[in-house]
Amino acid sequence: MLQFHFRLFSKIIKDDLDSLMSSKILSQILRGVNIIFPDIKNKKAGQEFFKAFFDKEVDSLYRLVHISSNLKIRIQTLLFIYQVQSIHYQLNDRFYNLLYDMLHEP
Repeated sequence: MLQFHFRLFSKIIKDDLDSLMSSKILSQILRGVNIIFPDIKNKKAGQEFFKAFFDKEVDSLYRLVHISSNLKIRIQTLLFIYQVQSIHYQLNDRFYNLLYDMLHEP
């Protein structure tokens, strides 16, 4: 089920981000992933799945935060990036620059 959500997530990011239906679906997918992540991060298979997805889609996730006009999507995406990077990587300057840019927007 989780793999289905990530495939749908990847397709929405690549195809049509601006439509209202896509933004609602994407918001719900990100919300669900962020809710599930704390439970799965303790399991080795779950960690490997999230890391593999993150490695493949990291640029798309950052691009989504840059181009999305929906604040909920931007926050949920940053939360997902934070959760994965805090376990598998160190939080990098790219994350903090994006976070501070979001905070300074009117």
